[in-house]
Amino acid sequence: MRSDDHMESARFEALIAAWGADPARWPATEAEAARRHLAASPEAAARLAEEARLDALLDGVAVPAAPAALVGRLLAEAPAAPAPRGILAPLLMFWRPASGLALAAALGLAVGLSGLDRPEALALDVDIVGFAFATEEAEADAEAEEADG
Repeated sequence: MRSDDHMESARFEALIAAWGADPARWPATEAEAARRHLAASPEAAARLAEEARLDALLDGVAVPAAPAALVGRLLAEAPAAPAPRGILAPLLMFWRPASGLALAAALGLAVGLSGLDRPEALALDVDIVGFAFATEEAEADAEAEEADG
């Protein structure tokens, strides 16, 4: 929604339910329309006041930290990523970066060999296309002259 659009009451309700009563938390794309809706609607102002009270209650709740024993147990029980095994294991760590470099080198080689990096090669292509069209036009003119004459 653009900031210059009109905001419906239902959208305003959804906005403050999701982002709270503080306009600084609202998405920038909707904040201006929400402020205009708030200024024009006494119901919206009352609803914002209710949401502000809820925000104050929620901000006052202390979030307890997880016990260190629980965190340690969860980390200990978390499955570990399988380590590569076998004789090729050291090479497997480098296959993605190496394949990216190989692809870049292959593309560079293809462009270099194709001549696309030389402006004169492109000009030659344009000359060939122009010659082909000129030849077709000359043949069409010759056929037209034969038909007329």
